[in-house]
Amino acid sequence: ALRHSARPRRFVTVTGMGGIGKTAAALESAWWHRERGYYPDGVYWAPAKGVPTYALLLSAMGTALDLADFSTLTPDRQEQMLLGLLHQRRLLLVVDNADTLREDEGFRGFLGKLDPDGAGCLLLTSRREMGVDGEAVVALGRLSLSAAAALFVFLWGVQNASQEQLNDATAICRRG
Repeated sequence: ALRHSARPRRFVTVTGMGGIGKTAAALESAWWHRERGYYPDGVYWAPAKGVPTYALLLSAMGTALDLADFSTLTPDRQEQMLLGLLHQRRLLLVVDNADTLREDEGFRGFLGKLDPDGAGCLLLTSRREMGVDGEAVVALGRLSLSAAAALFVFLWGVQNASQEQLNDATAICRRG
């Protein structure tokens, strides 16, 4: 379900429990938008897993965007540059696994400074929403039992599953 705040969206966060498919959903979304040319200035990926500070995340985002001499700038200038790019250019920047920075005041401040009318888009993945005004949340939920069983059978490599195979897969999924 996509939820919008009362104010215009500044960024989108894909949320859900670990292993639910947040990264896969973000990759699929990035690919889909790239294929259709929605972001002609590029689609970029910045991994945040294990990144302990906002300053290091700024560096990761600059690296993802392949910004020359970005690492020589102060964190304040790096932030200004990133905010400017997201405002002026039609680009999609995906920050995967932003969980560790959810409570970081610098990161939360950055999210709050994003222009809701900017040309670019920031897409985050996290187990929980960021809780910053202007955030749109896409919450991924668990598969239904029948969908999980069908996926399980597919992963077994069975083309046309028998009822017995579907029953076995359902029993396995029910235990999980």
